[in-house]
Amino acid sequence: MGLFGPPNVEKMKSKKDVKGLIKALSYQKDLEVRKAAADALAAIGDTRAVEPLITALFYDYLELRKAAANALVAIGEPSVDPLITALSDKYIGKAAVEALVAIGEPAVDPLITALKGKSLKVRKAAAEALGMIGDVRAVDPLITALKGKSFELRKAAAEALGMIGDVRAVDPLIAALKDDDEDVREVAAKVLGQLGDVRAVDPLITALKGKGLKVRKAAAEALAAIGEPAVVPLIAALKDDDEDVREVAAKVLGQLGDVRAVDPLITALKDKSWKVRKAVAEVLAAMGEPAVVPLIAALKVDDKDVREVAAKVLGQLCDVRAVDPLIAALKDNDWKVRRIAAEVLGKIGDVRAVEPLIAALKDDDKDVREVAAKVLGQLGDVRAVDPLITALKGKSLKVCKAAAEALGMISDDRAVDPLITALRSEEFYMREAAVDALDKLGWKPNAGENGVWYWIAKQKFKKAATLGSVAVDPLITALRSEEFYMREAAVDALDSLGWKPDAGENGVWYWIAKQKFKKAATLGSVAVDPLINALEDDDLGMRKAAADALAAIGDTRAVDPLITALRSEEFYMREAAVDALDSLGWKTDAGENGVWYWIAKKKFKKAATLGSVAVDPLIIMLGEKERDVRKAAAKVLVKMYQEETFDETSKRSILAVRDTIVKSHSDTMDSCGHMDLGIGVDFPL
Repeated sequence: MGLFGPPNVEKMKSKKDVKGLIKALSYQKDLEVRKAAADALAAIGDTRAVEPLITALFYDYLELRKAAANALVAIGEPSVDPLITALSDKYIGKAAVEALVAIGEPAVDPLITALKGKSLKVRKAAAEALGMIGDVRAVDPLITALKGKSFELRKAAAEALGMIGDVRAVDPLIAALKDDDEDVREVAAKVLGQLGDVRAVDPLITALKGKGLKVRKAAAEALAAIGEPAVVPLIAALKDDDEDVREVAAKVLGQLGDVRAVDPLITALKDKSWKVRKAVAEVLAAMGEPAVVPLIAALKVDDKDVREVAAKVLGQLCDVRAVDPLIAALKDNDWKVRRIAAEVLGKIGDVRAVEPLIAALKDDDKDVREVAAKVLGQLGDVRAVDPLITALKGKSLKVCKAAAEALGMISDDRAVDPLITALRSEEFYMREAAVDALDKLGWKPNAGENGVWYWIAKQKFKKAATLGSVAVDPLITALRSEEFYMREAAVDALDSLGWKPDAGENGVWYWIAKQKFKKAATLGSVAVDPLINALEDDDLGMRKAAADALAAIGDTRAVDPLITALRSEEFYMREAAVDALDSLGWKTDAGENGVWYWIAKKKFKKAATLGSVAVDPLIIMLGEKERDVRKAAAKVLVKMYQEETFDETSKRSILAVRDTIVKSHSDTMDSCGHMDLGIGVDFPL
């Protein structure tokens, strides 16, 4: 090593050259030398090294800071006071705390003294260090700090008392549950949970209704941590005036899982708050087997809401003991209870439910019948086949669809012919369910008419057309579908077969499907009913074209449907309807139909002359897409309000929309993508 090489740390260590090692601690050229110097000073333990080692805690080199801290710990008690002073520094405060904790017992009394110092940072850090050391001598001083002026110190003291775990802190911490600061109250609640003292139960329950979500959450967790001693008070809290307290009490009781809570929780199923009922239901489901018998008993209480929830929870538990009571519930006087009972029996999957569910296929409520059909499909019992076939012919689309799906799941050949018949349903979803069920049954379509209906249900019209002339009649029927794409596909298939429309109703439907309404109108009165049907099409253009065609035919059967069309949300539809009515020679009356007639004509003043009957239709026009329509309606309403001839009820209705009338218009979209439909008409009072 040269004359001007790095310091020889080992040599200085062997000579206990403290001054040399302190100098080496700041050697800038080699960080390893500085670290080795700190390690050597630790081994020597000379108090002269304390201040330089504390300075070393500021260095960027992490390993050097660790070595300096370890050296201070090795030196021990002489390092305490300088480290306590260093607690106030934001850069090395944490390292100083760790060093003091490592020093341990010799640091306790100085840290207790530091709790009374002037620097808040030092007092907080001292409390933290005392908590980590865990010496019981610190308990009383920390309790005193718990009553100090600084909320930060009070919080640190509460946390420290929790780390020490001495029961002397229970009453002071209970008092801290009423602290002005939310963070202090939160920590006090958490620490009381750690201490597990029964004295804290009632105060913690009171804290459940206090201010601060964090505090309520901490109080709930604390009660759960205290455990068995909290059960009876929590049961009492299920009747608290505060719904949040009742909700949390239920949840904590669920965590504790004490069987004493089951009956009170069952009673709480009728709580007026949906939040509480939901929490109770979840808790009972989580409690499992102990809740089954009480829940079964709850199926017979007078309160239908309790019966509903009890049935739902039994569905989550899936206990076979509930089967017979749930079967009895299929005859409950509340349809919701019957529906839930049917659903739950499906989840449990016991064959004892088959015959009762078959009986439920005749329930007065269609939702119950639908669920019964679905569950019978899940159970897969062949006893249900014939009853499901009967249900397939019912009036409710939902029930028929469910029956078809169930028959597909049971896989019995008796269902094939009824499902083939269902392929011809006017309802798309029914056809879809029938064809899916037939696929599950493994049925293969033939080359006859049944095959055509199968491919139509599959929406494969080209495939249907490949079966030739046998496809014509089914495709003609499909022309009358409510779905535009079905009509379009059917007419294309008929064209591919070379079919030519006649002059009868089939021809009318053909031309409607082609969207050639004028051509349909040339067929005369036979076109009236199909065109009236087209007035309800989803497509505005088709509705307008149908109205024009009806006007061209001149048949008075179109009058009533066209009067209904005057109320359309679409201006162009109203315009087409009023033109058609004029062509038919219809004369407006002085009632609401007349109001809508003049609105469609954009003659709002004329509409107003009909009196109070015009108010509601004109108010509806304030939401019209066309700005000129909104503005004209608004002006007329303002004038009506100002006229003495109008009754007070009408005036109140107009006054209720004043903000909409006077609000300025903007063509920009708001953040949700909605257009501002303000009108900007003056409305003096």
